Amino acid sequence: METLKRLNRRQLAEKWTACIGETRPQVRKNLLIKFIYFYQQAQKERVSVPKLMRALAKTSAKPTGKPALPCGSKLVRSYKGILYEVETREEGYLYQGRLYKTLSGVAKAITGKHWNGKVFFGVNNAK
Repeated sequence: METLKRLNRRQLAEKWTACIGETRPQVRKNLLIKFIYFYQQAQKERVSVPKLMRALAKTSAKPTGKPALPCGSKLVRSYKGILYEVETREEGYLYQGRLYKTLSGVAKAITGKHWNGKVFFGVNNAK
């Protein structure tokens, strides 16, 4: 990567065309360097970049809304002096007999305002 950082924009454009086979997009120099380095690494490891990008897109797909906590877990939160209890289910979150897709939906039902559900219930993302 250090070698790429020493190249000027024209040299980087030539490197881009040689490496990727397309004309250089209009992006900042540091981003261009990162893309070229990525493609060089993929070629070195004999990885198909389009195939890799599809795989990455699948892994970064939107969450399903299913609870990250084990099914049957109970979340308890006191809000304005009232104790609220939510149970995690495979399909979502059960609160007062109604199933919600997200904790944020439950938090909004309780407070009447939009909240990040994990913040409202104190759910830690650490595994």
